[in-house]
Amino acid sequence: MPPPMVDQLLADTLDKAVSGQASTFGLFGPRGAGKTWWLGHAGDLAADRTMTVMRTRASSRDRELAFGALAGLLAPWAQRLDEPAWATLRPVVTFDHRRVDALEVKLTTFHFLCALAEQQPVCIILDDLHWFDAASLEVLDFASRRASADAIAFITASTGDGSMIATRTARIEPTSIPTMCRMLIASGLDDAPARRCAEAANGNPGIARALAEGLTDRQRSGSDPISVIPRPSGDLVDELQANLRSLGDIVCRSLVVAAAEHGGEIAAVRAALTTLGEPSSGLDAAESHGVIDIVGAHFGFTDPWVRTVAYHLVAPSSRRSAHRALAAWFALPEQAAQRAWHLAAATEGPSQPVAEALELVAADAARRGGVASAAITAERAAEFGVTQGDRQRNLLAALRWWIDATSAEGVRRVLRSLDPIDYDAAAAKAEATEFLDGGPAGVLWDDTITSGPWSQARSHRMAVASALERGDHRGALRLLEANRSLGEARHEYARAAAFRLAGETRRARDAATAAAALFAGSDAYVASVALLAGIDLDILQGRGGDAIAAIEATLELPYTLREQALSLGARARLQSDPTLPPASEPLAFVPRGDGPLFEVGAAIQAGVINRDPSTLLTAVELAERHALPIEAGEARLWLSELQSSTERSKTLTLCRAGLQRCGIRAWDQRLLLASPTSETTESRRKPDPGLDSLSHAEFRVAEAIARGLTNRQAAAALIISVKTVDFHLQQMYRKLGIRSRTELAVRMTNFEPGTGGIPR
Repeated sequence: MPPPMVDQLLADTLDKAVSGQASTFGLFGPRGAGKTWWLGHAGDLAADRTMTVMRTRASSRDRELAFGALAGLLAPWAQRLDEPAWATLRPVVTFDHRRVDALEVKLTTFHFLCALAEQQPVCIILDDLHWFDAASLEVLDFASRRASADAIAFITASTGDGSMIATRTARIEPTSIPTMCRMLIASGLDDAPARRCAEAANGNPGIARALAEGLTDRQRSGSDPISVIPRPSGDLVDELQANLRSLGDIVCRSLVVAAAEHGGEIAAVRAALTTLGEPSSGLDAAESHGVIDIVGAHFGFTDPWVRTVAYHLVAPSSRRSAHRALAAWFALPEQAAQRAWHLAAATEGPSQPVAEALELVAADAARRGGVASAAITAERAAEFGVTQGDRQRNLLAALRWWIDATSAEGVRRVLRSLDPIDYDAAAAKAEATEFLDGGPAGVLWDDTITSGPWSQARSHRMAVASALERGDHRGALRLLEANRSLGEARHEYARAAAFRLAGETRRARDAATAAAALFAGSDAYVASVALLAGIDLDILQGRGGDAIAAIEATLELPYTLREQALSLGARARLQSDPTLPPASEPLAFVPRGDGPLFEVGAAIQAGVINRDPSTLLTAVELAERHALPIEAGEARLWLSELQSSTERSKTLTLCRAGLQRCGIRAWDQRLLLASPTSETTESRRKPDPGLDSLSHAEFRVAEAIARGLTNRQAAAALIISVKTVDFHLQQMYRKLGIRSRTELAVRMTNFEPGTGGIPR
């Protein structure tokens, strides 16, 4: 179950108890899945509600101790048990079972809990319920069923969903690797050992913590290497290892090979045991003892902890021998990945063959779309590189794939290992740093050198960024169509920005949605940039309220983007409240970009703040000259609010037509309020003798332009040349007495064919 749902169920259970109605809730899942953490969280939530928190936890050694779990629960209240009313429970706490009456204990425990609940609500937390002794379990089950109008909450955890003393239960699902990495990093591990522990834990945070606890200080800091499965630490580990050793040496050695084969192929394990001179009967014995399950061609450990513990039953050299034997079995071409990983686990120190094998596996994973897997493999290949050039080549490959996967964590880890030995690697480091932080790269770089792939990619990205900064959407789109070296997520964001500038908001929304999906969960700088682009499009769609909420939720935005977020918030308020005067939100008009885009924005800002119609007219002319239709439409909108009713009508008509061509409905309410009261038939279509005078070919071009097509798109749609479209446009401008595509679109929008009609 997802964490937010578990959190809500815990809160509901406690709130119900606080209101005076007993409630129960149980968590279940494999050992180490995080149940104990959730119980601790429940205790914190209960304390916040000023509840009395009672808790106990059992272990396998306590299962045969009658009333052992109950004694642990009642021990903090031992002094209260000296009172005559609760004297029956005193022998339970002191383990004087000769004087215990089971029925009396059951009834007295129930009344004692109710008495505590009368003073203030009670939260009873029971961990590892599967290890509770039968006597305690019976007493607590009785109390939970008898309580009804009592302010008591029972919250339990168990490995199974059997006797959980709960009417509502939730299964704790495996924890994702990124989540476990963050948890381990917060506990003091470096990125690389945190990822190694998280990967080896297979979704089990308890195992991840045990693996982390078993690391040396140098391993925790990333200074020393770590084995494929780090050595775990803790009481549970010692207990499990002792249990496994009791099964005999043959079983233990078989389990070591089984633990090394992560894919669970039983044939591989049996073949490796034969290669090592070991009988495969150890596997059958392990199955008979319930340690593994063999189903068809595969096997699995019945307890995820056992694999982690079993791997360390022998010396490191024996584990490497197991991996070599397994690598020998995976000999087919399609088994190259398994063979490479086993060779890596069997090898000490740099190895050119291992590095090359992992490099090929990484490239194959990337071809199949598994860029995160490819990046991990390339990082591992770099560890086995013999020369600095080999290591750098694989680190650069890992860096490219982590950027494609939008993983800021992966990019940061590679950057710490990357020490550029040439300009191309310096370009890669610059690109990665800007991907993460957005600011100056902090490395020496000569932008004139574009000989390597990273240098060329950087040059391409800077050219796209420059075109977008200027508002040159045509140039940006040409560059994007010719080269996709930005990585899929950044490519989609750049397309969204270009389409937005072009006034093609539907295509911009599609690209922004794709970028948002690819950037999901990333904390890289460019992910925040893409997030703000999506918010801007939400505002243009007329969803200012949603945009305001989204901006308020972006508390962790990089400092350099906060001004843009504040500007979007001001725009959103103007969109949500059409009665707000534009000058009341000056942040909405902070100019952005560079060159023509900045000039247009600065003119709009000056016109709105100074209430200067002539400056806004200049902004309209600039926007139309540089093909920025949204800026032109919005400049007309703010201009209309400064004009007299006689001037306003034409401005509003042009504004409405221009924004509608761009698919923008954000300012509809403001346009409605700005319309003169006499303008009741503004949108009614009327005869237009000028359009009636157009030739059939000219009218077809006019229709295409009114749909928002560019000259090139219109030419393709009508199967004519771009020069022919240009010629017809010039003829129409002369006949109709107009000067722009926007005015032509307005005429087409309001057109009602005359009696002569246009041949269709």
